[in-house]
Amino acid sequence: MMQISLQLLLKEIFEGCNVHMTASFQDSLARLDETNIDLIVLDLGIPGSAGVDMIKQLRERQPEVRILVFSARDESMNAPIYLRAGANGFLHKMSSQDEIRTALKTVINDKKYVSSQLQAQMLEALTSNKAIDANSYDGLSPREKEVLHKMLDGDTIKEISESLRMKQSTVSTYKERIMQKMEATNIVDLVRKTLWYID
Repeated sequence: MMQISLQLLLKEIFEGCNVHMTASFQDSLARLDETNIDLIVLDLGIPGSAGVDMIKQLRERQPEVRILVFSARDESMNAPIYLRAGANGFLHKMSSQDEIRTALKTVINDKKYVSSQLQAQMLEALTSNKAIDANSYDGLSPREKEVLHKMLDGDTIKEISESLRMKQSTVSTYKERIMQKMEATNIVDLVRKTLWYID
């Protein structure tokens, strides 16, 4: 139902456009090999999903294509990672139709798009007076680093719980502890500080 609604909306906004729907990420790559595409709306839940590496694979085939990531995952955690990887925008699946319209029009015009709420969080993180202390990352335990990197891969608390075989409540506790040790004001700030260190 979501795909059909999005397809109709694309045709309404971009009159006369051709919309190609694919059943898996591999199908998407194959389509890019044979067709010039202006805009990709990338669902992170697509079968065969390869996480943030999908952006790299798409750009290897068509460097100029615009990519709008469409996901039900935590926007504040995932958007900065995917934008940094080369996506043009990030949109949550629960967004209103008006916001979806705005995102599509913004991205097709070669501009970046994130929600106004996330923009505020990113601005807060960028203007934070707190210096980035490399020792804060070094102070994380091996298990905390493991959880942190799972978070940076875009995994949900449930997914981290399953892959690391720990309770969801334990993962949440680790997340809070990591935020405190990294002195992060919010999730966006945590991503910024971690990426600064591991670069």
